Amino acid sequence: MNSFSIKIGQKQRGLLLQPSLWLWLVNLLLLSAQQAFAAPHPPPNWSVNPDDYEFNMNAVIRLSFTGLPSNETGNLVGAFVGNELRGVASPTILGGDAYYFLTIYAHDYTGETVHFKAYHAPSDAVIGSFETATFIHNLFLGNAQLPFWIDIDPNADFPPELDIILEDTTLVSIPFETVDLNDYLYSGDGDPVTWSAQPGPNLNASIFNGILSVTPVSGIWVGTDSVRIIVTENTPGQLADTITGWFTVLPDYGPPVWQSIPDQTIFQGEEFTDFDLDNYLTFNGDCHQFDFVVYPFIGTASDPAWPFVAPGSNPMTVIARPLFADIQLAGAGAKLGAFVNGTLAGWTTPTGTSPNISYSLLLKNVGAGTITFQFYDAANQYLYEEITNLSFVSGGSVGTVASPYLIQLSPLVPSLDANGGFSIEIDDPTWLGDYPIDFIVWDCDYPDLRRDTFQAIFSIISDIRPEITSPSTVNFEENACSTLYDAQTTDPNNSEGMGLTYSLDGGTDASRFSMEAQTGILSWASGFSPDFEAPADANTDNQYEVNIKVTNASNLSDVLALTVTVTNQSVEPFNISINNGDAVICTNGNVNLQANGGVSYVWSTGSTQPSILVSTPGTYTVTGTSSGTCTATATVLLAPTPSITAMGSNAPVCIGTNINLSSTPSGGSTPYASFSWSGPDNYSANVEDPPGFPATPAAAGDYTVVLTDAAGCSATASTTITVSGNSAPTVSAGSNSPVCEGASLSLNSTPSGGSGSGYTFLWTGPDNYVATGQNPLLLRQILLTQVPIRWSSRTGQVAPEPELPA
Repeated sequence: MNSFSIKIGQKQRGLLLQPSLWLWLVNLLLLSAQQAFAAPHPPPNWSVNPDDYEFNMNAVIRLSFTGLPSNETGNLVGAFVGNELRGVASPTILGGDAYYFLTIYAHDYTGETVHFKAYHAPSDAVIGSFETATFIHNLFLGNAQLPFWIDIDPNADFPPELDIILEDTTLVSIPFETVDLNDYLYSGDGDPVTWSAQPGPNLNASIFNGILSVTPVSGIWVGTDSVRIIVTENTPGQLADTITGWFTVLPDYGPPVWQSIPDQTIFQGEEFTDFDLDNYLTFNGDCHQFDFVVYPFIGTASDPAWPFVAPGSNPMTVIARPLFADIQLAGAGAKLGAFVNGTLAGWTTPTGTSPNISYSLLLKNVGAGTITFQFYDAANQYLYEEITNLSFVSGGSVGTVASPYLIQLSPLVPSLDANGGFSIEIDDPTWLGDYPIDFIVWDCDYPDLRRDTFQAIFSIISDIRPEITSPSTVNFEENACSTLYDAQTTDPNNSEGMGLTYSLDGGTDASRFSMEAQTGILSWASGFSPDFEAPADANTDNQYEVNIKVTNASNLSDVLALTVTVTNQSVEPFNISINNGDAVICTNGNVNLQANGGVSYVWSTGSTQPSILVSTPGTYTVTGTSSGTCTATATVLLAPTPSITAMGSNAPVCIGTNINLSSTPSGGSTPYASFSWSGPDNYSANVEDPPGFPATPAAAGDYTVVLTDAAGCSATASTTITVSGNSAPTVSAGSNSPVCEGASLSLNSTPSGGSGSGYTFLWTGPDNYVATGQNPLLLRQILLTQVPIRWSSRTGQVAPEPELPA
């Protein structure tokens, strides 16, 4: 039995009637009894889902059959756009007359042509009507006083009517979609029809069973052309209708193509980085859409085969839905179990179908505590476990079929907003592993033909990263010899020389450095030494910037941005000296050796004091260290002083007589290096005992010799030469030789020159002969020796040798 409810001044299924009209209908209802009896034949199964449409209009309709009112309660009235049913109403009997309160639905606000058909129960036939209406959102077509009449006549010959075919646009190389012309055909009487097509010059068109296929004549053609479509009834009258469809081919802007979406690997406790998918897409079209796909885990777990658990009294009801991200988990063999304090409290299998899958659990009271769920995915042989904060409550209830308790079994929960923003929430902070996600993009206009997929891996690993712990700044004195920088790293599994590798990783001044891969020692590049007065860093501020990278055996790394500030060296260049640079110290006593130029010293004696007191001859060395830890050495020789005596001819030396000089060296370091004589009248000589030279008045004076030994030490001695004012005397010697054997030999001499008086004579001869007279006489027995005698005067002049008898 049909019923009709009204409320004054309010909408009923989209129909709004004025209060006066509703009062008229109420009075009419009070005067008339509603008739109800079964239709003789079953009506067609017409139905419309209002949620499929955005707009609606209302109509109050009455039905006539061949011009006479048709008030049968089994009738139906349907509204059609093309072949699509857009509204249906059964009659409401008011005062014996049948009224059809019809709501008509549409996708467009206005413009569609609405046709009407009726199921006429007495004829058990669906019959068309010539009446039409134009759809307008919120329009009221007819009312109870002036209804909109439609007339049906089984004998009428209705012409076929074609609705407007929407324009189709495609791209070069992408075919037009086929068109089912039956969807655009309205036939009031259902007469069979024949289709034909007349394409424009740039198109080919064919129709088979009402399906229109259109293709461009040329595969490179771009433009717009039309196809004239004719539908003709296969009846004697051959009623027909014609419409024109427009088809456009545009240049191909290319499909959407993913660029490489980078994988992300993080450590426990960190968060994944959000990103915009548009940043990784190449697409020149107007519209695209994104989606992603995740994959439930796959394993080798066997069915847990939980035993049946009787709920007992006052069980707790839990209606739950296990999820993997946004996937509802179910399938053959799937089961969900609940544990309290490790004891199975109950389990069940899924009910319903996606997207309304749920698991209804009746949990036995096995003790108070929080509930842990286990879900067995039989298809993937994987057993999930989720520890929750949900507490067991005897007789309690959580979740409903419409709103189940959600159990998120995916450790990561990705999400995508309408603008392509992608993010991942970490649901299980204890999880470690790889999580693949397929990103999908498609062209809105060609979703099946133009799409692309790219997979990125999102991983969480244990934090086994190396960490550089040495400071990020260091000062370095120019020309320093210290290690520039020694990077220090902590790592749970690796160490320097065993798994850790250092390298340079950029920085504005990276070219100025070199790195020892195994030890982490940073040095200046080969051939480069920083100069404080002439900075060579990028900013010329003596701050050199370099990035140091350490990588462990797991290929995990850390990077430190290091700034090396070059400072000035106060003394340039750095040198060490002893006693202001003395190389040799000549002494025969104690000497204080003073080192200069460094900040610390080490002597060859072992002393670390700046100065030492020494007396033993030998070589002393000191090693000094600068403030920049450069080292330099200095050496000094402590040598004994030599001595020398100088001697010359006895005074006075007569003019013309040779002056003879001599010296006697001793001590010092031998061999002696040199002798240097100097004296009056520019005299010089460089031998120990110079050769004699004639005396002159100018040669009188002091003669000095300087001795230099092998160590460079020297000694000096002088001697004085006096020159007489007279020249040296001369003498001639004679004898009475030859003489006979046994006769006496007489010697004679004749002196001259010199002072002219006071001569003395000294004869010498063989057999130690000595005489002091001017003219001595030799006795016979001396002559018997028959040895020649050389006669000489005291002056050294040599007389002729006397001849002895044969």
